Order: sequence, then C-alpha cells, then structure tokens
Amino acid sequence: MIGRIKLWSVPGLFSTLNLCISSHCCLQQTTRFASLPATTTKSRLLMERSSDVHLRINDESDRFQLAFLYHVPDVRLNKQLQFTRNLSESVGTFLNRLSMKVNTAVHKKQKKNKKPAETVDEATSNVSSESLTVNLIKNGAVVSESVLCKEVFTCDDDSKVALQIGDQLYTILINYPWIQTINLPKCIMAGYPVFPSKFVSYYTDEAESQFDWHRQLQKGYELVSSGIVYVPSVSDIGHKLKLICTPKRNGVAGIPMEIISSSEVDAGPGFCPFETRHAFTRAALTNDSFRVVTYNILADLYASSETGKNELFSYVPPYALSMDYRKQLIMKELIGYNADIISLQEVDCRIFDVDLHRCLKTNGYDGEFAKKGGQVSEGVATFFKKSRFKLVSCDKLTLGEDSHELSYLSHIWDAVSKDESLYAKLKERTTAAQILLLDYLDKPNHKLIVANTHLYFHPSADHIRLLQAAICLGFINNLLNRLNSEDPNSKISVVFCGDFNSTPECGVYKLFTTNFVPETYHEWKYENCSENDLKLSLHNPISFESACGTPEFTNYTRLFAGCLDYIFYQKDLLTVEQVIPFPAKEDVMKHVGIPSVVFPSDHIALVADLAWK
Repeated sequence: MIGRIKLWSVPGLFSTLNLCISSHCCLQQTTRFASLPATTTKSRLLMERSSDVHLRINDESDRFQLAFLYHVPDVRLNKQLQFTRNLSESVGTFLNRLSMKVNTAVHKKQKKNKKPAETVDEATSNVSSESLTVNLIKNGAVVSESVLCKEVFTCDDDSKVALQIGDQLYTILINYPWIQTINLPKCIMAGYPVFPSKFVSYYTDEAESQFDWHRQLQKGYELVSSGIVYVPSVSDIGHKLKLICTPKRNGVAGIPMEIISSSEVDAGPGFCPFETRHAFTRAALTNDSFRVVTYNILADLYASSETGKNELFSYVPPYALSMDYRKQLIMKELIGYNADIISLQEVDCRIFDVDLHRCLKTNGYDGEFAKKGGQVSEGVATFFKKSRFKLVSCDKLTLGEDSHELSYLSHIWDAVSKDESLYAKLKERTTAAQILLLDYLDKPNHKLIVANTHLYFHPSADHIRLLQAAICLGFINNLLNRLNSEDPNSKISVVFCGDFNSTPECGVYKLFTTNFVPETYHEWKYENCSENDLKLSLHNPISFESACGTPEFTNYTRLFAGCLDYIFYQKDLLTVEQVIPFPAKEDVMKHVGIPSVVFPSDHIALVADLAWK
C-alpha cells in the first residue's frame, strides 16, 4: 500500500546542500518527442554515480521525460527509473505516480533478496511505503500538490528545483545534454573507420561531446581511443567494442550512455585495389595545387532494391552489397585520397547526415548536400577541405523544377516547349545539381566554382541529358558573369564533376569540350520526336577539358561497362598535374564486375591533381 504523500517545508535546503542548477539548464529547443532509450546491457544510460534527476521538456507535446538512479543500500537497490508524464497534470498526480514506481522497485528488490520477513521489516524500515515522503521543492519551499507541473518545470527563470524521496535529495536538471539513441554498425572491420551508425541527441554539441572507445577483454574493457571516429587495429580482431558517450554543450555534461557492438571486430576483406591508388595520394597538396575526386558511391536504395539484389548486382555476396559493409570501404577510400574537393553522387540522405558528414568532418572537411526532387531520398554531395577553401555560397537546384522560369535559359525552354511530351519529361525530371562558390585560401583573390550533378540515366535519353547539361552550364555561366561584374579583380575558375551518364561519343561530352552543339545534331532526332525535330543550337562559353581523359570505363557491371564520369576543368585557367591511375581491369573483372568485396561501388572514383596557371 502506498501512503499519502506528505508536503512539508525545508528552510535553507538549497543553501545547505548546494543544490544550485546551472544556468545552462535553460538550453531549450523544439524537438520531436520520443521515448527514452532502453537500458539494456548493450545500450544503457550510465547513472551509477548520479545524484541528479534529468528532466527533458518537449514543448510541442506537453510532455516531459524523467530519468534518475534510485539507490537504497539496505536492500542493495540501484534502480534506474524513467518515465514520461504530462506537464498539464498536477504535482500531486505526478508524485503519486513516482511514489508507486519507487515502492514497486523496493518491493521487487526485497522479494528478490528472499530475506525472512522480520529481517526485511527491520532492514528496510526507512523505505517503508507507510513512511516514504516524496516532495517537489522549489527555491527551498515544498510545492503544493495542486500546482501544475508546467508551473514548476520551467527554464525561463533561475528557479532551483529538487526532488525528495525519503531522506534522499536529487537536483532536477532541466534540458541538460541528453542522448536519445546511439547504435553501432553490425559490421566492424580492422583498418576501417567505425563510428555511431545512429546518434540522436538533444541540447547536445556533438563536437564538444566525449566519445571513448573500449576493447573487450577476458574480464572487463580497456580504453583504446577517444573521438567519435575510431579505426580498429589488428589487436581488436575477435573482440567486441564498447563506446561510452558523454553528451556536452557549453561545458555542461549530461548522462553518459554506453553501447556494446553486437559483433566482434572482423579482419575485413584484405587488400583493396584502391589502396594501390593511395600510394599516389599520400601527400596532401599545397599552394597552387589542389586534388579533386568525383565518385558515384551507389545509393543503398538502389543496391538493396529487389532489382539491385536479383538482377543488376546478383553476382555480389549480400553482405558485400549492404551499405553497412560498403560504407566502411567508401570512407577508407575517400580519406586515403587526401583530396581537397570531393564530389559524390547517389548519396543517400541518411548516409550524408550520419556517415559521410560525420566521418569527413573529423578529417577536416565540410560539405553540402543537394537532394533530388520528388520523393527520391538520394542526391549529390560536395565536400571541401576547410584548411584550403572557404564556402562563399551554395546553389542547389532541381533542373526541371527550378530552371524553366530563368530568363537566361529561355532559349532552351522555348525550343523544348514546341514538343509538349518532351517539355513535360524535362520538367518532371528530379535531377539535382549543386554549385559551390569557394574562396581559395592559399591564393588571394582566387575563387573556385565547383559544380556537381548526376544526369538522367535512361538509355534512350541522350537528348534529355544534353538539355540538362546545357541548363547546368547556363546557370554556371550566369553566376560567373555576375561574379566577374561584381569583382573584376578576382580570378574565378570552374570545375564541373559528376556522373553524366554519357559516353565520350555523346552530345554532353561534345558540348563541354568543343563548346558547341548545332541544331542539326543527331541527338535532337530522339524517339517519338515531332516532325520538325528540336531546333536548338547550344553554346558553351567556358573552355572545358576532361581531367582524366576518356578512360575505357568508369562504370563496370555485368550488364554494362563504359565511361560515364568526368572531372571537367576550365583549361584556360587550370592545368592537370597528375591523374591517379585507374585500377587494373583484371582487378575489376575478378568478381565479374563491381561492386564486390573489395570495390564498394559500381563506379570507379576519378582523382586528379589540378593547379592554377
């Protein structure tokens, strides 16, 4: 039976016990409400020595979460209690619910201890339900049970709030750094970077938070590294890893949480062909030179689809096709190139947020993402080394939706509009492009425009891709003219990367490298075109060249092999210093095609060193 809660005054309580709450408890933000993480042996809040109650308020749903450790030495109780209540309920209702939870925990522990009844009564008299006192205390005075919780739990003043349970006093910390969820990938391999596959937190600065990695021993764990990214060593093979994260913000720490890997560290795939390429990129570039990578990393939504698994990539072992495996190879490959610019295509939204941005950020990069239009959850991403470049602006556009009303592209859309079917197809395409303007930090008054796109893929759509390329070039040229007009003293050059889904025989390559496509070009005689064909000539005022030339293939699968990816650079202002050699064809063909256990994508990364003239 639960006794009635007694409310009484405790004069001078806070001055005696120094239960002051830092002003940082007012770090509020609007968040989506979710339940507390389960405290299992693999993922649990570490509150063993905590004397605080952590309370998180959700402004949108009128709810608050509570978590604290209830400790009763006499019955060897060390119970973490957590639950969710309504801010609109009364303090009396809340305390009665809390009292029930506390008494239930004590009674369960007493029963588990299996002590004689008389011993239990004697040993636990101080936690008897009849004498247990539960109070909320604000600024030294007991709060009336008729007061609403939302009037007590606020962060808009300097109030000091505490919870009393029996003779124990807990400081209530409102909206302190809080970890909601943390997970580790199922696949962890020696030599490949590992980091949380999921990290959801509130009121937390991830960069300030503490991440400690431990290796499992025969008894216990030993600390092996600190930082959000860890590269397991050979010594870790056969051992599980434990990650302990302490969330922090503005010097304030919240409850640590630990997660233990579900599997042991594996030896990995052995030597990967991209490691041979790393021999050419061990040194980072400086001064006038910078390294550029473009890479279609194969979006998981395509690889894991039924078509991907059963048709396109049926030759790939399921584990090697999973993104949990492939992303580790992708990260190691990208980091080993020591690039200054990294342009990626087929980037899943989640992979950008959780994996690419987090891992590359620890290696000195910042990045921007442009999602495709419509409901497609992938897009393009461009990263740049912060020690070499500073972001000035980033334009993101969906080529169909965002370009048809731009006046400087009207000649394209006017010609296309004469064929209603073509107009609709071009406008409905979800193709994304991003154009970054970067200050080149090693050379004053030098700027770099970096464009990135992934053109429409359909085999019979060369004319669509040509139109999309023209739209991109029109946008870039308009930006270039405006920048030169605003600052004639700046030297601005252009690098355009991407998966253009076009071989060197196509109009896209011709437009980039010869600057002109006539209205009589054969790609305007597309399937089901009108009788008069498409009367459109295209001019490209920027002198481009392909930095890596036209290799035999940049995409190699069982069904197709060809050159689809390019790094186009402005040849009147830039020059090529080095092209990183491609993998040997026999390596690519060894497992039928790519991806494979040693190639994480169906494309090959293009890597070139450029320099200002």
